[in-house]
Amino acid sequence: MLSELKTNSSYKRLSSKPINVLESLIQIWYSLELIKAFVRRDIKIRYAQTSLGVIWLFAQPLAYLFAIFFVFNTSFESRIDNLPYSLFAATGLMIWTYVSFTTTQTGNSLLGSLEIIRKTYFPRIIIPIAKSILGLIDLSVICFFTFVLLMYHQVSISMNILALPLILFFTTIVSMGIGTLVSILIVRFRDLQHIIPFSMQLGLFISPVIYPSTVVTNDLPGYLQYVYYLNPVSGLIDAVRWSILGLEVNIMGVVISCAAGLIILSISMLLFNRIERDLSDKL
Repeated sequence: MLSELKTNSSYKRLSSKPINVLESLIQIWYSLELIKAFVRRDIKIRYAQTSLGVIWLFAQPLAYLFAIFFVFNTSFESRIDNLPYSLFAATGLMIWTYVSFTTTQTGNSLLGSLEIIRKTYFPRIIIPIAKSILGLIDLSVICFFTFVLLMYHQVSISMNILALPLILFFTTIVSMGIGTLVSILIVRFRDLQHIIPFSMQLGLFISPVIYPSTVVTNDLPGYLQYVYYLNPVSGLIDAVRWSILGLEVNIMGVVISCAAGLIILSISMLLFNRIERDLSDKL
């Protein structure tokens, strides 16, 4: 990895550390080969010395899906417009699995790359970006299972499906923003790295993964319904279910979730750009 950082031709075009967000974006563009190198490294590390290898990619989301189905099927099946609960849960897991993985991996990415950060300079934002790209593998797997369930249950799809790539792209950048913000906080407060896994488990129940969002919002007065959508994951899950299953969606709620996600992304990029110069000292 260090040799690739030193010899990569596009990296040599980076003459100085980023001064603002625009310059950071330019450096990211010139560092595409480095991003690929980090992604390859992370894939090798993830599956090194595992006897089952990529089988774990399929085993984990299936285990989640089976567990959620058997525990919550009878509780929520009557509230999802006669859709198969397994399919309903799969669409929720599609978003949550990626957000959870990206937040956890990106959150610990700076500490995990301590040796490389201290030895040479490169745009540090590459590290969380690589983790976000790595999570797309898991996202692809759960998408595959979701469309298998669509065919198995013979559920028709509408033109709403055309919006799915845009929703997933937005999920990617919002997840990277959340993970990057967490990584910044962990650099400052190391104990947070032990809290993140618990927070992700709690988030599974706060977000409408296993239940429709109306279970929460219908019991809240007007303005408090929109407070629920300050969680970006809530609106993204609703949007995916609208796209794939044709379920009704709270448009204003989705807009609020998207706005909250963009604010988190902007704050994380600004903070990361501010601490990047002294990152090796803080670590």
